[in-house]
Amino acid sequence: MRKFAEFEESDSSFGEYLESIEKDDAFVMRLHFPRQSKVDTHPLEGSSSNSASETGAISIEDCLERFRIEELLKDDNKYYCRSCKEHQETFKKMDIYRLPKILVVQLKRFSKGGGSSKYGGIGRMMTGSSKNSDLIDFPIEGLDMGKYLIEKEAGKEYLYDLYAVSNHMGSLYGGHYTAHCKNSITNKWYYFNDSSVGGTSRESIVCSSAYVLFYRLRE
Repeated sequence: MRKFAEFEESDSSFGEYLESIEKDDAFVMRLHFPRQSKVDTHPLEGSSSNSASETGAISIEDCLERFRIEELLKDDNKYYCRSCKEHQETFKKMDIYRLPKILVVQLKRFSKGGGSSKYGGIGRMMTGSSKNSDLIDFPIEGLDMGKYLIEKEAGKEYLYDLYAVSNHMGSLYGGHYTAHCKNSITNKWYYFNDSSVGGTSRESIVCSSAYVLFYRLRE
């Protein structure tokens, strides 16, 4: 499991994060943007009609619906069948059967490019690569993951509250990371920028620089 941010070891959020990893109770979900999609998909029954393409806005719910859509693997992305020893076209679908205590959501802002480069492998990876800086609207409190869960306990709510955000400014070629973090004792939000730390408003948290979101299951 990759750590996306560093906390002081005395911070309770850092301790909960490590404890959740040890108990296999933390999950990293990587979400594509609806507008980024260049794959063949099947429409999902019951998916939200209030989509990014219709309203011009993108919500984290749009990204979660995109996460669940069935995707056709073809061309250079075919599945290798171990039985027939051939690459075959097939469909891939992601479903959620169990939700963790700590949910880490990575917004896939970077897309890989192809082509050749005089700088070798790294250059080839970066040639034509781009960053999507669209604003994704996500809730600070009450992200309802229950509607995406296949098997639910009767009467149980699956609401998540945000406690940290890792932000990225710049491009794939060079950038800068900052963070918004919530103090678990005072419930106040703070903005971390290198050695500078200061209080911040809730309104500043949802921004186009948001890259990795850290949610905790509400108890």
